[in-house]
Amino acid sequence: MNETVAPQVPQTSRMLLVIFLCSLLMMGAGIGLYLTHQVSEYSRNVSRADKELADYHAKIEPRLKAFIGDLQKYARTNPDFAPILAKYGVLTNFPPAMPAPAPAK
Repeated sequence: MNETVAPQVPQTSRMLLVIFLCSLLMMGAGIGLYLTHQVSEYSRNVSRADKELADYHAKIEPRLKAFIGDLQKYARTNPDFAPILAKYGVLTNFPPAMPAPAPAK
């Protein structure tokens, strides 16, 4: 009797080890698939952002620079507008408008 019980204990331990290793393998495969999916999603997002950035540099940025240039031209002809542009950092190289003359005494 004693002889039949002893071989069963290592067999049970071996079975538990096999189950543990299989579950560990499946968890590793699941994590690997998840990370692969995340990397591909990240790559798609980066390529989309690159396209949007190129679109910004090609289309929007020149229009913004032209608009700011028009505002600066307007400020040159209308000195009262210069402090408004200076307030927002658009106009930094123009002198402020001339102060109002002092009242006569």
